[in-house]
Amino acid sequence: MRAYVSMAEVEKVWLDAMGSGYISDREPEQVPQYQNFTKRFVHEIRGFKVVDEWTSVSGEDFSFGRTMVWRDGFPLWVMQYYGYYKERAIPFLKEALTENYVRRRVFLAGRGPDFYQSRELDLNYSNAVHQGSTFTAFTALESIQDRSNGEHLGHHRIMGGRMCPE
Repeated sequence: MRAYVSMAEVEKVWLDAMGSGYISDREPEQVPQYQNFTKRFVHEIRGFKVVDEWTSVSGEDFSFGRTMVWRDGFPLWVMQYYGYYKERAIPFLKEALTENYVRRRVFLAGRGPDFYQSRELDLNYSNAVHQGSTFTAFTALESIQDRSNGEHLGHHRIMGGRMCPE
């Protein structure tokens, strides 16, 4: 029998994990059974296990990712995304994610702020979260645009939520 777990507690654990994963300077683990196309971070935090993994092919812009929060062998929460980003947009994507994960410590469909503008580059990030989205059920579309020429540098479609009753 699974013990009661509040989604507020799961959200705090998720934010802690995201702040020290993909956006950090740490190297992710390669997952050999997927021919090293998949990378991941595994975090053990206060009895929870957070697995953040993504798959992409070297030289290609497309990616798919999934983050799951587990406790005592039970999946509690999941976020998935799919899309593409041009390589030059990735450092700015990490900057936008850092804004929510570390600086603001807020959940907005698992990604960055609704709008974020680069101070050094002519890039804009937007996260269009569907109305009514919460940590327990959400969908969104994030994207990055080059302000200097209007070029679309990529996007991800995001969805997720809880996998168990609260």
